Amino acid sequence: MPDYGYPSLDAEALIASRRVEGNVIAVLARLGDERQAVRRILARIAKCSARRREEAFQELTVLSGLRNLEAVVKGEAKQMPILNDIIDHGIIGRERKRGIAIGMEKGLEKGLQKGRIEGEQLILIRLICQRFGPVSAPVRKRIQAMSPAGLEKLAMRIIDAASLEEVLR
Repeated sequence: MPDYGYPSLDAEALIASRRVEGNVIAVLARLGDERQAVRRILARIAKCSARRREEAFQELTVLSGLRNLEAVVKGEAKQMPILNDIIDHGIIGRERKRGIAIGMEKGLEKGLQKGRIEGEQLILIRLICQRFGPVSAPVRKRIQAMSPAGLEKLAMRIIDAASLEEVLR
């Protein structure tokens, strides 16, 4: 490599530094074993406070892009469980964010379904109460244990039933 009059960066000295800034800058130097160097840098970042860890990781991803080391950083960061909270970073966390979004969507759908069932139960209890008088605790429990299909059948029977017993048959 030609000498442009600039001093070369000593990667080993930067990685060995107690300052995370030096560790991160080391990615710009000539690294012998790139994976091992990135592992050491990530281990140092992992020891920082949450806020500094996020900043240092962002700096590392930017600088690693200048050296075409994004894949190495991504691969090594995924293998370090201590870095889970920075996995939400844009480069690394895309797959994880998709999984979280899918999980949230499924959870929301389950919540909506549960809310619909509880609403149907409440309306049926009110209708029974209006038509046949107060609803006992055992009848309430029975209604709350019914499936959506069972609730629908019960609702249809309320229309024509002459007694609560006829509704619950």
